[in-house]
Amino acid sequence: MMNAFLLILYIVIIAASYKCAVFTLEKTKLLGSNSSLNFLISMSIAFISLFSGNAMKLVLFVLPWYIFLMVFLVSIFSLFLFYGMK
Repeated sequence: MMNAFLLILYIVIIAASYKCAVFTLEKTKLLGSNSSLNFLISMSIAFISLFSGNAMKLVLFVLPWYIFLMVFLVSIFSLFLFYGMK
């Protein structure tokens, strides 16, 4: 069970780091518009942040609150749709 949790945690950290790096590189055009170079640098940053202890602590702190927020929002939107609001 713990191995599955760690795998999901690693995937979340890689995805979040990758998305932040890609967004930053595309908006600033720091290295030009070469998407393969942006991908390589973004994946490097994602894997480096994966092994950072502070990044792991941050994700472990934020992930339960994020899941709670998503469940709450889905519940509220479902309730509004049930009563016919659009």
